[in-house]
Amino acid sequence: MASSIISPEAFQKFLKEHRITPKYESATETQIPHPWLEVGQNDIQECLKQMSNIALVAMGSIPEQDVELKHLRTVAELLPCVQRSAPIKVALVGAQGAGKSLLINALFDTDGLSMTGADGAACTSSIICYKNYPSDRPEGERTFLAEIAFLDVRSQEEMIKQHAKSYYYYHQEDGIDDESEDEHGPKAKGPGQDEADRRLKDTAQDVFHTLFGSREAFLEAWSSHEYRDGEFVKICQLKCQEALHDLPITGDNTATYVGSNPKDLLKKIRGFMANVKGEVSLWPLVDAITIRFQSPLLDEGVMIMDLPGWGDTNLSRIRHTDSIKSSVDIELIVADTIRISSDDDVIGNARSAVLAHGAGNVKLIATKIDQLSNNQLSQCTGLRYDEIKLRMLQAEEGAARAEEDDDTSKSDLLAKYKLHLERILKQRKIEERAIDITQELGHKLNGRGAEDSVICFHISAAEYMTWISKDKIMFRDHPALHPELTGIPGVRRYLRSLPAQQNLKDMRTHIFSTVPSFIEKIKRVVSDEDRDAGFKDLADEFDTFRETTLEHLLFDCRKNFKRIAQDSSKAMNVDSAAYKQRIDSLITKSWLQHKAPTFNKLLKSRGTVLPGTSRAKGLEFGCDWNKALSDVLAPGFRKWSVSQTASVKELHVALGKALDSIYNEVHYVLSHSLAGVNTIERAKYKWKPFRFRLRARSETLVDDMLKHQEKLLHQATMDDERANSLMASVTDSLFDEVFTALPALKPNPNGKKPQFVTPKFKFQKDYLLKLFIYEKKHIVDRAMTAFLEMTEKNMEDVIEKHLAAIRQIMDCYSEVLRQLTPVAYVVNKDGIIIRDQLREVLPKLEELAGQLPAFLPATPKNEEDGEMGQSTDSVTTKPASTSLSYYLKKDAKRKRGAGKTKIKKEEGILNKRARMG
Repeated sequence: MASSIISPEAFQKFLKEHRITPKYESATETQIPHPWLEVGQNDIQECLKQMSNIALVAMGSIPEQDVELKHLRTVAELLPCVQRSAPIKVALVGAQGAGKSLLINALFDTDGLSMTGADGAACTSSIICYKNYPSDRPEGERTFLAEIAFLDVRSQEEMIKQHAKSYYYYHQEDGIDDESEDEHGPKAKGPGQDEADRRLKDTAQDVFHTLFGSREAFLEAWSSHEYRDGEFVKICQLKCQEALHDLPITGDNTATYVGSNPKDLLKKIRGFMANVKGEVSLWPLVDAITIRFQSPLLDEGVMIMDLPGWGDTNLSRIRHTDSIKSSVDIELIVADTIRISSDDDVIGNARSAVLAHGAGNVKLIATKIDQLSNNQLSQCTGLRYDEIKLRMLQAEEGAARAEEDDDTSKSDLLAKYKLHLERILKQRKIEERAIDITQELGHKLNGRGAEDSVICFHISAAEYMTWISKDKIMFRDHPALHPELTGIPGVRRYLRSLPAQQNLKDMRTHIFSTVPSFIEKIKRVVSDEDRDAGFKDLADEFDTFRETTLEHLLFDCRKNFKRIAQDSSKAMNVDSAAYKQRIDSLITKSWLQHKAPTFNKLLKSRGTVLPGTSRAKGLEFGCDWNKALSDVLAPGFRKWSVSQTASVKELHVALGKALDSIYNEVHYVLSHSLAGVNTIERAKYKWKPFRFRLRARSETLVDDMLKHQEKLLHQATMDDERANSLMASVTDSLFDEVFTALPALKPNPNGKKPQFVTPKFKFQKDYLLKLFIYEKKHIVDRAMTAFLEMTEKNMEDVIEKHLAAIRQIMDCYSEVLRQLTPVAYVVNKDGIIIRDQLREVLPKLEELAGQLPAFLPATPKNEEDGEMGQSTDSVTTKPASTSLSYYLKKDAKRKRGAGKTKIKKEEGILNKRARMG
């Protein structure tokens, strides 16, 4: 909120208090309330370090052959390190020049971290990830570290081919003169090029000038003949190898650079980030850049990704960027405050992001809110401004009179008072404009409910950077906006709140699971009484059961998920004949009606021309053949989604029962083992906590499956209007094939200029019809096959991921049992002394472990922590089956039976009523 107006008399006191203002410290910022903020992190860390040190001192030098103690030492060393979940991925998305780089510098309170326009580059061209400092490196050894990941050979080749194609077809006629047979070779093009063609050509030139070192060297290597023969692409590949040869690249195709400060690092890597004048810039060969450093924001569990500005016309780069946007958790859409509410690109990208992530995971950021001219401020009228402007006039007149009276102190005071009023005027105008923009964006983006609202932050990174530029800032140098009004603390506050819940969960897991496990390990090491050889037999039996059961569960999951995908695709295929008919009509009555230049341009751009980038007839407002095809098939994909969701939810119930039966069967196996009764009971007690972990894994598996399913639906329907679509993966090669296809040449015995047997335009139209409609696989069949393959692959990946986690859970229990067996070697004298020392410190360690829960906030007991299903404490019979298929069939049979009963009852009532009538 803008500052309030004060009188000249009150200003004198205000000036004394604010004559010199200290540098803004973000460490003092208030945070969004969350139980995570109540955690005594420093106390916990101190306690964990103390426990670790006590155990390590007690162990001292461990005998080489004492494997048990060596393992315990490793656990003790890692005890202070709380295992953290994967960081929240946040993508910064926006147009070139929107202010993303300066925003990054402001968020991290670090000047020179990200390259802005003032650093000699128009925009950041590479994907840049900002991550926390590597935990495996000693603190302070390296301050700022950059990892440059380069394109692999295959990606380099694809990139070169794309740019060479753009350059070639900009300078050469496409040979599509529909009125003549003069189609044998390229001609020089006239000056009337489309904007998209020119931009693609310019980008290609930049890339090739970079690879060859100069424009002259590139032109010397370039020729149309060598491009058509593929020789130019090979030369470029050699140039790529030459450019990367002297870089410190490791086996994983990554180069690492270190800087003592951000600006030092930026000097070393800015050529990999963008095209920098006067420097060797290898950004075209870069896949991504990861910059690591110490930061409270990153340490909380946030990873920020700065994506290249939108407006790129290179389709491959657009798709790569879109695929990254689809994979992140949060999208921050950054735009200049002047055009954020009216720019179609901003609104379109915001809607796509909301569709992909939900409104709660999308935020807009209006930048450069401080950029108001004196002329704009002079036009401010109304109650909010009239009093300020009157006081400004009075202050100006008073200062002039004081100067005439040689009262310099009063003149200076009134001049500063006027400056203060100008700042308040600017604050109020900024505040008013922000309210208007927020309301306008709300009308365009917000849904009906509060949870469907998209929040917009209004920021001035430039003014915030002024507040942190010096240790002390004089009153005259104060920005108009004080730090909180710059909006940067608000954005940072939001980002720090994102990982709060998972951080709390990780801390609770460490205190209530990892630490007790460490204490238990020490107890087992120092005591022979709790050890029994029977635990080895139990572990062997469990491992045998585990291997067989998990192998069968993996097979069962794959089979049933594949069946679900195929059954759901049948719902989509029911109307395939109608889809084919509509697409046949679309192609013949729309696509093939374009004139030759327009048709050829669409083929060259793989069916996609962005709005405003072409002046060709019919393309003024853009064109997207892939979206047109997707729109036809969208009803089928949505039918698939409905069927798939219902089937996955049914499988969810059956999977929970199957995992419960696995848990019960382990209980049964333990109960009927030949080990001693006490050993069996202890093993059963150790097995009890694993039930919840197995059930929780089934929940996360299904949740993950449904999330992937939603992403697949968006890729198939293109509802999110992003370029990394299913249809593009099907049609790209077909469009390329049609574009490069040429008809046969007529016989040429007299040495005249060769001519095509069939005009090229007619030949290409016929060839497109052949590939899309008349071949054995219609484009509808190709799309549905590709969709099924993509579905099955996604399901397979999810299954593999979560079954590996289930295997890890089972491995953990096997390790618990084996740690209870006697050691398989003779413990020497040193080992005995160390165990005695550990036994002495054990009470202190238990005391410290008991103190840790007090540093956590009180939380209500989770309902899921209660009992789940039938108690297994008294299971004496073997479960009917641990098979997923068994429970699916059983549930299906029960539903069929319930349906029959209901129908029979209703028929009886109807018959009875008929007789009564």
